[in-house]
Amino acid sequence: MEQYSEIDNAEFEREMRALLSGNHPRAIYSRKVFLGGLPLCTNADDLRKFFSRFGDVDIIWPHGESFESEYEAYGFAIFFSAEAVISLVNACVNISGRLTISVPVCGSRMASIHVRTWLNANAKYCSENYSIESIDKYTKNSVFVGGLPRTVTARELFHFMSLEFGDVVMAQIEVELETDYPKGAGCVVFRNREAFLVAIARHFTIFSAADYNKRVAVTVKVELKPYLIRFTQCDVCQAMNTRDFCPSLRCLKYMCEACWRQAHMDIADRSVHTPMIRAPPLRSRIMNNNSPPPWNYPKEYLFL
Repeated sequence: MEQYSEIDNAEFEREMRALLSGNHPRAIYSRKVFLGGLPLCTNADDLRKFFSRFGDVDIIWPHGESFESEYEAYGFAIFFSAEAVISLVNACVNISGRLTISVPVCGSRMASIHVRTWLNANAKYCSENYSIESIDKYTKNSVFVGGLPRTVTARELFHFMSLEFGDVVMAQIEVELETDYPKGAGCVVFRNREAFLVAIARHFTIFSAADYNKRVAVTVKVELKPYLIRFTQCDVCQAMNTRDFCPSLRCLKYMCEACWRQAHMDIADRSVHTPMIRAPPLRSRIMNNNSPPPWNYPKEYLFL
């Protein structure tokens, strides 16, 4: 059960401190670029040929080669280098904050399409009085926010959650490992436990955000749940380290196996008291052939 503990814990701490302190190199843009407003007759090869002038690129269709919309389609250009995205942005026309570029489609005609880039600086936003030393103090007040529009920035998430639940210390947008492009989820760290508990008890909330050109408001239902820590101190005995988190509103604690048994011995229905754990880092899962460690009792294995 502890085969990952020391390696994963050290790696996780290094990654978190580097991320929250900003002491890590990061390109200006994600290498993944959204292409919207494509005519249905758009050919991937034509797009690849056009965008390759900026650098090596792959064109990705989100739903195979068919488009469900009757009017227009969309796709993604994934460049091999972040510098290529800068060249693309410089070639675009900026109309009220919305980037467009003319590309050849359907054989020979030109069409103006939307180009939506992701600024990597928008992935994290902290309060003015936040410091790296406070990471450990507030880590257990972290809430995972799922179902976010991929255009939402960490600053927008920060301010929304502050107004909705209380004082937020930090907000960050979850991004893809390879491209730094938003996954459609985020994490919010609250300053006080009460705000965290209210958010978790709510479980869902209605999030209002602007669309990609920041002119039209969209409303979505987002999911709120604890953002799990891979390895931490037991909240009960404060002596043992553990991965196990009880998601029940009665508990909402990390507990070692001994404290877990003690805390749940008088509960008849334990269906909502199934231990949840954060999956090991992707690097560790690959090294261990993606096999989860052997558990002594059933757990929900959460890949975040």
